[in-house]
Amino acid sequence: MFAVDDGFRAGRRSLSPSRAEKVNFVLYKGPPPLSPLVPAEELATVEEEWMMRANYIEDDLHWLLRLPHDRFWCQVVYDSSLHECIGSFLHGAPRPYDLGIELSAEVKRKHESLLRLFFFVCLRMSTHKESKDSGLSPQTFGEMIYENFIFDIPKIMDICVLFGRGNEAIVRKMVANIFAQQKRYYDDLQMIVSTTVQVFDTISANFGFTNDILSPPKQINAEEQYHRNQLITMSPDKFQDIIVYLSDIAYTLRCFFDIFHEGVIYFSHENFPLKMAALYEAASNGFIEAFKKRDDAEGNVSSEVLKSTLTNARGCFLHIFHKILFHSFLEPLIGCACVERASGYAEGYLGVFTGILSEKRFLADLQALFPFADDKDILLQSVYKIDHTRFQYIEDAIFVSVDLFRQTNNDALSKDIHSSKQPIVGSSMAEGGHFQNGDRERDPYEALGACAPRVNGIELDSLTSSVKDLFPELGDGFIKLCLEEYNYDCEKVVSAILENNLSPALQGLDRSLAQTVVNAEQANDEADKDSILSQRYNVFDGDEFDVFQRAVDTSKIHVGKKDKAVDIDNRNELSGLKPFYQKYDIISEIVEVDKDDYNDEYDDTYDSVAVGTIDDDSPDELAARRPFVTPRVLEKPGAKNIVAESSSDEEDSQDEKKRDHFIQDPAVIRQMREERYAARAMNQRRGRGHHVASANPPPETSRDVKGGPKGQGQSQEVVRNRAFKERHKATRVHHNRKDMSDKKHKI
Repeated sequence: MFAVDDGFRAGRRSLSPSRAEKVNFVLYKGPPPLSPLVPAEELATVEEEWMMRANYIEDDLHWLLRLPHDRFWCQVVYDSSLHECIGSFLHGAPRPYDLGIELSAEVKRKHESLLRLFFFVCLRMSTHKESKDSGLSPQTFGEMIYENFIFDIPKIMDICVLFGRGNEAIVRKMVANIFAQQKRYYDDLQMIVSTTVQVFDTISANFGFTNDILSPPKQINAEEQYHRNQLITMSPDKFQDIIVYLSDIAYTLRCFFDIFHEGVIYFSHENFPLKMAALYEAASNGFIEAFKKRDDAEGNVSSEVLKSTLTNARGCFLHIFHKILFHSFLEPLIGCACVERASGYAEGYLGVFTGILSEKRFLADLQALFPFADDKDILLQSVYKIDHTRFQYIEDAIFVSVDLFRQTNNDALSKDIHSSKQPIVGSSMAEGGHFQNGDRERDPYEALGACAPRVNGIELDSLTSSVKDLFPELGDGFIKLCLEEYNYDCEKVVSAILENNLSPALQGLDRSLAQTVVNAEQANDEADKDSILSQRYNVFDGDEFDVFQRAVDTSKIHVGKKDKAVDIDNRNELSGLKPFYQKYDIISEIVEVDKDDYNDEYDDTYDSVAVGTIDDDSPDELAARRPFVTPRVLEKPGAKNIVAESSSDEEDSQDEKKRDHFIQDPAVIRQMREERYAARAMNQRRGRGHHVASANPPPETSRDVKGGPKGQGQSQEVVRNRAFKERHKATRVHHNRKDMSDKKHKI
């Protein structure tokens, strides 16, 4: 057994090549996929061969896992065939993004069994202590796995890709333990960052992705123009390989970042975020143009599957960029109380974000998944002093990018990207139509709105003459069509004509096409367009009098009066309206009264009864039927409701009870009036500086404010008296000298 305390030296006798069994582990090979192009007999033979190889590997791994701790590590350290077997599996096992991987049921079950066994082997190799009696010291474990190349950064990333989806918590502990026991892996991780940046540069150089913002501008030559069009002209197999290669990089880095957050900060160096954003922008534009001009069938895989694969790779790049910014700058900024450190984190974030503002497509896609407003809230809540002008500049650039690349299917894009950890084989662009709709660029003139300069008239003639000076044999109409195809860029038109690489829409046209023919074609195109009447919408569309959509019966239409000769005495039509208006009649009976007869009871009736003042239609109808009674809640305490009695005597007696017969004494009233006059006069005299002696004036006390001679100091009593005099000098004569002086100065 290995000794935990003494480490490698105490367990040297146990860790010996002589204790390792001579077992020849079989190398792993990928499972044979189902393919309609392969005959059934040949496919059965290949599957049988693979199953036999898988059985050998499965038996060897079962034997390895049953070994005790010391013999297991002897086998791991000194058996090179085991290293090759594990490496072949980590390198060749199918990934979720692989194209055309469809396995039979038996092969799939066997492969899942191998996947489980290899996971247990890697888990045991990453654990330095299995029990109290079986274990290695951390120092011995760290030296052993590093010096014998049991683990390295590529293997750790492959472990994250293959086992991280279903065992994220366990894989996170495995990777964290490896980095914790051997710190030199962090140096290797830093070297991986530099290597990845070089890979980005190599891809950009070999496939014409020259949109790198960190590279100086170059003059386009024939060789670079060849690389620029290489995605369009390359073979289908090579076209698939470059897509799978980019997907492998993106998916591996994302899985590693999801498992090991501590390693993300190393990828914020070496301009890695800026390089990745530049590659994303250039590759997206290049592949979108290539998909438009290539055939739908790309070898054995449809272009829809390739588009979906590339969409998932782009989503992984966006997640990688956001994780780098969050774990490197925003997460440390959340709990940072030091202003200097917080400023460093915030400036680092804004520096990276400012560096990608020229990558319009990358910025628009990043805004769709990770809005800048969320990151801005974190910066606003920190101790960092915000530069609002800088934030406004970034927000304006984001707005222009989103407006330029109008994404009509953001929900589908987010769905594809968030599900990029799942196998994408068999997915269709119905779920991720980002290349069809989302990547359709808006017209730059449309993005600028009414302020956009339109290329027409003199400007268009100038561009046409510039091209015609170089190619006088070309017609004006053909040159204008070329300018329209290449977005009115003379350099692109000249390059395409010189290299004989015109777009397919222009290759079949007559190069001597004149201007008149173009104008005629434009006139025909405008005539073919729908008229404005087909685009109108009205609430009366489709009715019986819609002259634009149907034939109208003119017999139902009459202009003017129906009968110009009208008989005033003919009231037959009015007689038909009488039953209708009788429904609204409010007079039930009419009684004729002789006007000559005089009713002598009229005056008495009018005087005794309020006839005509309150009728049934007035709002005071209820008041006429019963008197008003004060609610009990609103009555004063002790008061009773007064009910109107029929006899006037009772009313008078009740009124007498309510009257107050108390009258004050006139002498008392006169005395109160004199006291008020005296108080008012006293107040007036005080305002003019007069002092009225009270009946019992308080005894006056002399206050010494003079004190002793100068230069000998004054007693505390004199100091207090002087302060008292200063505070109360407003009550003495000439107390308003200062106020009057101020008044004179104001005048």
